[in-house]
Amino acid sequence: MPTLEAEVLSLCQTNGLLNVGDRLILGVSGGPDSMAMLRILAQIAPQLGISLVVAHVDHGLRPSEAAGEEALVRDQARALGLDCEVTHLEVKAYAKTQGVSIEEAARDLRYAFFETMARAHAANKIAVAHTADDQAEEILIRLIRGSGRNGLSGMSLLRDGHIVRPLLTTSKATLLAYLQDKAIPFASDSSNHDRRYLRNQIRLDLLPALARFNPNIKQTLRQTASILRDEDTLLASLVDASYPLCVQELRDINGAGATLSCALFNEQAIAIRRRLIERLLHGLGAKGSYAQIEQLTIAATKTRGQWHMAKGLLVKAEGGELSFSYPEGRRAGRLSPTNTPSPFRHLLPRPGRYLLPERNQEIRLERLPAPPSREIMRRETATYLDARAVSFPLVVRNRLPGDRFIPMNSGGHKKVSRFLIDQKVPPRQRERLAILLNADRIVAILGLGRGIDHEAQLTEKTTQVIKISLDDHFLPSG
Repeated sequence: MPTLEAEVLSLCQTNGLLNVGDRLILGVSGGPDSMAMLRILAQIAPQLGISLVVAHVDHGLRPSEAAGEEALVRDQARALGLDCEVTHLEVKAYAKTQGVSIEEAARDLRYAFFETMARAHAANKIAVAHTADDQAEEILIRLIRGSGRNGLSGMSLLRDGHIVRPLLTTSKATLLAYLQDKAIPFASDSSNHDRRYLRNQIRLDLLPALARFNPNIKQTLRQTASILRDEDTLLASLVDASYPLCVQELRDINGAGATLSCALFNEQAIAIRRRLIERLLHGLGAKGSYAQIEQLTIAATKTRGQWHMAKGLLVKAEGGELSFSYPEGRRAGRLSPTNTPSPFRHLLPRPGRYLLPERNQEIRLERLPAPPSREIMRRETATYLDARAVSFPLVVRNRLPGDRFIPMNSGGHKKVSRFLIDQKVPPRQRERLAILLNADRIVAILGLGRGIDHEAQLTEKTTQVIKISLDDHFLPSG
């Protein structure tokens, strides 16, 4: 009988999950699933030719248990000769700011940390410890919340080419037996019994109730998901062919946008039309419900009209096209005089990528060996500064009353508020602008081509450049 390590090794090789030279970030919570994954991957890493780095997240939700879990993960990583990095997150504050559930906030911030670690450690893949039991629960969650064929196909072994689930076909009972056999310690998460969370209700109440009608309900759900996944692959290939014909993706100072050619779109079968809309929305960082997708397929038959969606997304029908844009930037809810974006301030110690969770954005700083061409600078919305005029660490923050700077090609100081009025920046967009500082001196208003300090602008004498980009940070789900 093959060992569990051999089964996981075979799964990884057969499905191309891991390849020689891969470097993995392992998400290890300290619970039984992740502790089993840690030991299994550490055992088979030499055969696969891969290297591992352990990542542990304290979500700030269970302070009485967090220290013990962190110590456990650090000890086990050390015993296996692996590096371990830990982060402490403020999930409740993020959930409140973004208007999302605790579960969603925890997942978003956790994956953002994993992605940051991957960049820091030059890792190309991230491993998480979802099991076959999690798969069955996930399918029911998606069914209850309302999902199409894609959602009901469940989680995949390899998502987006870099999220790996090596235990997705292994049951929790098998993992528990493995841990006991190998005398591997693990932590018990008290929140797993909290019925305020939908997943816990499904695991503790719904699945046992369904098992009275079908004792093999978990296996049945997984088999159904497998069938739907194969059919979904076929439909996805048809959408791949139609998407570039129907959709043109755009980007402006406020972020992502797109236009949809209604004539070409309406020639597609309804199943393809729905998926085209779904993919377009996903690319814009929006989650379209069934009702919204249906509404937008109908909107594509209209000559004029506009529809407001979540996070400030505006859809307009005009000139035979549907246009999708964020005219005031991405935001939670509708802005009003008393509902302005949350303040923020982040230190940027060196070039790299940094998450701005209050804006659901990522700031990227790069040092370029030479100035870009004027054509590139016109085409991009990035900010370019003369490297001689700025020094790290930098600070990025929201705009504050009384901010002043000396704009490029100007004769003296000017209030940022007056500068934005002169540049005809819409009032609500002004509230979302990010300010870059060097030693308390404003060196740039990010995203505005002329919003650069006079000393930091590029000149004929510029040799090295600091490029700063702001991108919407579309976080993975699941």
